[in-house]
Amino acid sequence: MIYLLQDVVDFLPLAVLNTSWDGDTLTFGGSSWRFSARCEWRVLAKNQLQFSSISESGKMVERGLVGLSVVGVQSQSIHLIIDPAFEFSDGSVIEIFSVDTMDPWELQLPNRKLYMGGT
Repeated sequence: MIYLLQDVVDFLPLAVLNTSWDGDTLTFGGSSWRFSARCEWRVLAKNQLQFSSISESGKMVERGLVGLSVVGVQSQSIHLIIDPAFEFSDGSVIEIFSVDTMDPWELQLPNRKLYMGGT
């Protein structure tokens, strides 16, 4: 995770051009990068929950992220440094919560480097 945090900074900002949520997998990305998660997630804005993987509003993530840019990334937790939290250009944040060690998320950067959660 430490290497991911260091490597992603070189590519910021990352424009979000597409997003999909099918109830199992969340994917968002741009022309040369992609993030995909098969685990729990939530989007926060102004210290309030906007939508999440377990709420009926989860489908709203598809239109809520498109057009934004990822401007920062950090560890989602200080206690277990395995999951990312992405900050977007509007100040919102998506936090990822893996509960399984079997590749719960993947991030492919523009340099084709692939990071996988749970490893």
